[in-house]
Amino acid sequence: AISQFTSSSYTREDAYKYVIFLTDGDGSYSTSYTTAACNSGIIIYTIGLGSGVQASVLKNIATGTGGKYFFASTATELENIYDEVSVETVDYSTDSNEDGISDYYTKLLCDGTLKLGTGVDNPFKGYDYDTIQQGTSKDFDSDGLLNGQELIVKHDASTNKVYIYMMSNPTAPDSDYDGIDDCDELTHTKSHSNEFGADVIYTTTDGQKFNTTASFVVDYSLFFEDNTKFNQDLSVLASLYVLDMYDKGWLELKERRDLLKKLMEFPWEKFLE
Repeated sequence: AISQFTSSSYTREDAYKYVIFLTDGDGSYSTSYTTAACNSGIIIYTIGLGSGVQASVLKNIATGTGGKYFFASTATELENIYDEVSVETVDYSTDSNEDGISDYYTKLLCDGTLKLGTGVDNPFKGYDYDTIQQGTSKDFDSDGLLNGQELIVKHDASTNKVYIYMMSNPTAPDSDYDGIDDCDELTHTKSHSNEFGADVIYTTTDGQKFNTTASFVVDYSLFFEDNTKFNQDLSVLASLYVLDMYDKGWLELKERRDLLKKLMEFPWEKFLE
């Protein structure tokens, strides 16, 4: 196993070097193997299986290379041990470009393995990993937010699954195309500032009056291909939504034909240009 890593034909520089050594420890062993592994940056994890395991030998091999020793009395215990070793041998924390997302998860983002909690592909899918990892790319879209502030890695303890929560798009400085960069509108409680809301007065058909609140968020990215298309006409359209309901701090619910009439009267030909 050591020769696999030390052979001249082995040229990978993007992988850690680990050996998982399953044995009972019986037989002769030369510490030169431990030295050779250590000098080549190879970490050995030893697993002693069954009765009569030479634990001291296996512990010395593991600790001498920076690894760990595990014991399994029966083969059925191996699965849990291998799970634990897999966690030990994966570097979840190193963040080379200090963007708030570890190198490990950045790779999963780029190859598309890691998805949003909704099951949708993440924005970094298809991007070159080395491009994302460049030190100057900690804020990939140059909007003033680190990549890790826009894409947050989360772990669902109930399902033991890792997913991404997207506060804003790290590949677009203005995720929702409202003419305001994400950095200027992102808070810890909401993704975008395009929220319209007010108190609501609602009168039922039998004359009862109720007070409540209502709000909605406009995501302009649903309208246009990019944020360069944001213009005054779009603002007018948004205002139509609001003015239809908003009056001196209150919303008065009206029949839908009022809104339909205003939409029919809107100069769509000019807007679409």
